[in-house]
Amino acid sequence: MKGGTRRSLLVLGLLVVFLVCAYAVVMWEGSSSRADAPAFERVVAQVNCTVPRDARNAQNPLRANPDPG
Repeated sequence: MKGGTRRSLLVLGLLVVFLVCAYAVVMWEGSSSRADAPAFERVVAQVNCTVPRDARNAQNPLRANPDPG
């Protein structure tokens, strides 16, 4: 195996290990509904792109204080 190929595999392996560890931290700590999420959780949530941008930026159509009765 040539040196360049070996280096590429090493870098790829380290990247996979890092991503698996980062995923494990998020899953272990859990996703929370706290007012201020940890910075790492915010970054993962934004990069993940599971929620479309327009839905993420949408405002709640219900008011905070609904009319009584």
